[in-house]
Amino acid sequence: MIGGSGIDLFNVTGKDVITNLGNGGADVLNIAAGATANVTINTAWIAMSPTTIKDKLLMVFLW
Repeated sequence: MIGGSGIDLFNVTGKDVITNLGNGGADVLNIAAGATANVTINTAWIAMSPTTIKDKLLMVFLW
């Protein structure tokens, strides 16, 4: 998944790769139960409400 230049909403329900979390704003990341997100963060990003991670795996790569 690749978001745009503004604030994006990423809903992960399976296995997904997000390549630009936080790029352009306070993106929202929702990871459903049973889902896996491999995420590259290339700017400052803080998980804030309404971000949800339902007891699953979040792999973060910082660049």
